[in-house]
Amino acid sequence: MKITDIAYVAGLFDGEGYVDIYQATQSKASKSPSLMLRVIISQKDGAVMIWLEEKFGGYVRMDRRKDSWIYRWDIRSQQAKKFLELILPFLKVKDEQVKLAIEFEEVKGKYLDTLKGSQGFRQLSKNEIGKRMEIKNRLKNIKKTYTFYHKTIHISTPTTTKRKDVL
Repeated sequence: MKITDIAYVAGLFDGEGYVDIYQATQSKASKSPSLMLRVIISQKDGAVMIWLEEKFGGYVRMDRRKDSWIYRWDIRSQQAKKFLELILPFLKVKDEQVKLAIEFEEVKGKYLDTLKGSQGFRQLSKNEIGKRMEIKNRLKNIKKTYTFYHKTIHISTPTTTKRKDVL
């Protein structure tokens, strides 16, 4: 892949992207909470989202928004980690978020490697669940503050504004 493509995607992610560690719905068979890394980029241009799917994997879905469509590219777990590692050197805004996301997937991977390929669901230790939740919470908190070229910007609670459509 060309370096210009990687830089382009990093800029796209910095502006339109989202990284999250979310807790999936726990099934009856699961003995531990399921936390998963996910990256989403959304925009109205479906062609760019399809290009991301072709280049990096994941999937694209369309969501209806009033009179238009939003395309969402979604990539998870190890695929998401590989994507984030690739774009990290080019990020300007979300680099700290990405570092935490990569750390989460590495911590998770090291623990899974110790299971030595056992089948089925295994209950995570309280310590392992605690490590994963701690990184999830750190990511949540860092999203409230952006540091850009050594200037810190604190994100406040969003306000709602009622607009009057001008005809």
